[in-house]
Amino acid sequence: MKTFQKLAVVFFSLLIFAGCEDDPILASCDDTTSEFQNLFQAMISSGHTDKVSYDTEVHAYTFSLSADKEICKIGYQSQHEVTDTPYLMELVDSSTNNIIYSDSHVFSSTETSYVIPTSTIQLQSGISYTVRRIQTDVASNFGNIIGRLAMQDSMSFPYADGIMTISSADFYQNGGPLTNGAIPYIDLIFK
Repeated sequence: MKTFQKLAVVFFSLLIFAGCEDDPILASCDDTTSEFQNLFQAMISSGHTDKVSYDTEVHAYTFSLSADKEICKIGYQSQHEVTDTPYLMELVDSSTNNIIYSDSHVFSSTETSYVIPTSTIQLQSGISYTVRRIQTDVASNFGNIIGRLAMQDSMSFPYADGIMTISSADFYQNGGPLTNGAIPYIDLIFK
């Protein structure tokens, strides 16, 4: 009987410790590194300039993935003048031109900050998607609509890291247009 009691104590202890593990869903949505961050840093390391520029309302890039993923966070950095003004963040299925995500979010003006999408964004491998950040609060100051980006005189698309490939970038509306002149810093975290 004592052996049975000892086994029962060991069994219940294991159950308690097993229940104390980190939530795998939260752990898998880590914004400290991403394919986009690695790609952007590789561009800077290879001679592109990390700067804040392009006074157009829409900053966008088109990308595809080599694996099915879900976007669990979106990262961006606001301009100081519009810190409390939401940015409209959209994700478009480029093959159908259907908007699959559209919502407004406020971001920090001192660093890239992250928001959790208000609805699930499932992405399929091999499909082209366009992520857009839209800021229309020009209010006589075109500095309100600039954003962080990687650029150089001669861009060479596509750019890739891990499962992500960026095939093009666009800057337009109330300025521009400029196609494939830079890549805007819009970070996507996948799980």
